[in-house]
Amino acid sequence: MNLLKKLNSPIKAIIFSMVLWSIAYIFHTHSYTIILKSNGIFILAIYVIAFILGATFLKVIERNKESLEVSHEGTYNKKWINTLIILSIIGLLTKGYDLIVNKNYLSYSGSSDFKSNYTGNSFNFISLISALLFPMALLLLLAYIDDKKSFEKKQKIAVWANFGGIILFSVAIGTRTQITFIAVAVLFIFFSKKLNLSKSKKIKIIAFISVFLIGFFFYSVTILSDRLQYQKKNTSDALIYLEKMHHVDLDDFIWNFLDNNVVSGEIIYATVSLRHYLIHGIYQFQLLVDVFDTDNIAYGQYQFNPIFKGLSLLGVSYRTIGNIENFVPESGVYSTFFGDVYIDFGIYGFIYMFFLGVISQMIFSRRNNKNYKLMYSIIYSIILHMFFINMISYAMGLYFIISFILGLYIVPKFIRGGIVVEKT
Repeated sequence: MNLLKKLNSPIKAIIFSMVLWSIAYIFHTHSYTIILKSNGIFILAIYVIAFILGATFLKVIERNKESLEVSHEGTYNKKWINTLIILSIIGLLTKGYDLIVNKNYLSYSGSSDFKSNYTGNSFNFISLISALLFPMALLLLLAYIDDKKSFEKKQKIAVWANFGGIILFSVAIGTRTQITFIAVAVLFIFFSKKLNLSKSKKIKIIAFISVFLIGFFFYSVTILSDRLQYQKKNTSDALIYLEKMHHVDLDDFIWNFLDNNVVSGEIIYATVSLRHYLIHGIYQFQLLVDVFDTDNIAYGQYQFNPIFKGLSLLGVSYRTIGNIENFVPESGVYSTFFGDVYIDFGIYGFIYMFFLGVISQMIFSRRNNKNYKLMYSIIYSIILHMFFINMISYAMGLYFIISFILGLYIVPKFIRGGIVVEKT
């Protein structure tokens, strides 16, 4: 348990992300027809090094300053909690309206049908409000985990009910990335507390995490099974499609398992699919470097497309995701965090990574301040996922960042006492 707490800085998090990818690679059950080359490895390396240098640069700058970890001892402000409960309820209600009315979700047979066939552009003011406010339910949960004593009984019920709404919407649209994004943020807050755990409590925590991982696996089985039924394909068809379209070369024993009915086809497909998602991003990054013409770089409009989409309500023109992906070798495929950086900035993405390292370290170094601690939890999740997926682009990560900024730095300006009521 102490190990997880020690891996909390931006530098350690990105190295840990690389280690997790390496472990997944060692135990992989398939290979790729894409060949990793020096050009892709070089760009990936300078991105990672730039991030580490940015974080190190800030550490050196701040080394001689007095303690930056300004501690806000006390309890979370009841007015702040109640305000966020109201805002998150508004966010969840508008999210439901946007999904059911604007996107006509109930007319689809399920999440697979919706994800495959929804092509509308229903983004409007209601969509914007829902996207900005409903993530505050997660902010409330993180605050609750950080300090349960700050919450009254009715507030606790509201926190869990609102968080349940986020999970409900995640399941409704069949997303898994949003769940892992949230899970890592929750784990960060939990393990950042001063825990004095007995052996029995450690066993309970390990059991809980194990149950979550098993549950997540079977949730994946359900999603992929629904996808196969919708596409009217069997497991063999799906695996052949995976090999053909995603440059995968499955080991023979996978086919032997399938042919001999050792376990169900859905479980085999889910296992292969999950391992594929853990490994393939690096290979997709290589393909991107080989094929993408940097004359078409998006200048931030890929990762931060929701901001430009919001500005479009004011008449500002922007490139849509669809337009940008016309120049990408394979759209909608994860190419680690760094692939989206390459689409936005090309080789000069190392400048972006440097400043991202600076910002991440700045927030981390102030984590004893509750505002920064809660904010860093999702930054940490983004960093830990870097070798697998860009959580700014996916899982509505950017909306979560903006929502947390609103909840932690804008909302308190309208509330007497701010976020924390100091101890006297």
